[in-house]
Amino acid sequence: MQKTVDKHVNDVMEIIHSKDDLNEIVFSLHSFKELVDYKSVIKNGGDNLEKRKLLIASELKNISSKPLKEYFQSLIRANDMWIFEPGHFGDFEKSFKDLSEDVVLINLVAALEIKEKDLKKLTEDLSKKMEKKVVLDVTVDKTIIGGAIIKKDNFVLDFSLKNKLGQFGSEWKKSVVKSGNVDE
Repeated sequence: MQKTVDKHVNDVMEIIHSKDDLNEIVFSLHSFKELVDYKSVIKNGGDNLEKRKLLIASELKNISSKPLKEYFQSLIRANDMWIFEPGHFGDFEKSFKDLSEDVVLINLVAALEIKEKDLKKLTEDLSKKMEKKVVLDVTVDKTIIGGAIIKKDNFVLDFSLKNKLGQFGSEWKKSVVKSGNVDE
């Protein structure tokens, strides 16, 4: 059973690339868990799988996370209802929540909006290098002109054009002062 739970948790982790995705999915899972708990199952169809399937499918509209909604829809279409069993969904939600606490959060400030496919590639590459799931908290800041700033805890890598121009300006000023052509 735990093997199947872990497979579903890993499948959902694969669709997460941003902090917003992670937060939406954690919230959605917690809310959705009440729909598939024991009381709800007894009240809304009991052992009648088709009736429960229709109920779950209709409740997917309340899930705010598009990737999670699509994942659940694919399970329902494949008639893979195992995860929606009351005991299993609770285990899935708990395992997901536990694993999400081990996710590495990296702040990325970019000059331009990052396309979804680029965000996915970047998170996959960083996850491989760090050997942990990486999620990016992306912020767009046009004042950095170009490039990006990457922050993790107290570690900062500044690849912004604004920073490079500032460094260039400082070096140029030092060289002009050193040559004696301008007063400090």
